[in-house]
Amino acid sequence: MISHGVEISIAGGGADEKDAIVGAYGCLYMEKRPWRTSPLSGDVYIRELLTSNEQRILEVFQMPKNPFLELCDWMRGYGGLKAVKKVTVEEQVAIFLAVVGHGSTNREVQERFQVSNSTVTK
Repeated sequence: MISHGVEISIAGGGADEKDAIVGAYGCLYMEKRPWRTSPLSGDVYIRELLTSNEQRILEVFQMPKNPFLELCDWMRGYGGLKAVKKVTVEEQVAIFLAVVGHGSTNREVQERFQVSNSTVTK
């Protein structure tokens, strides 16, 4: 049997072979490696973006810097939005704007902001 490029033979069934199968299974399914490892995480990206060119901010957020910051403040004060699990209010608003303003997919948002699927879908 071949799975993910690893060939596993079950015939014979000796102890060494069983150990090899268990080891191969562990390598494929139990050894987890993080996916989102870019040093430019969502919060760092947002902070960098907010200090950049005004036209770039407009392209990314679909609004100028000051209205973006006012929206974040409004969502914080009146919308009940709070920073959660390392995701700032600014980042949450930017994720929303990426989906609504640019039509970004869930996976595109995960990669750009270095967040998990569950963070994007909340």
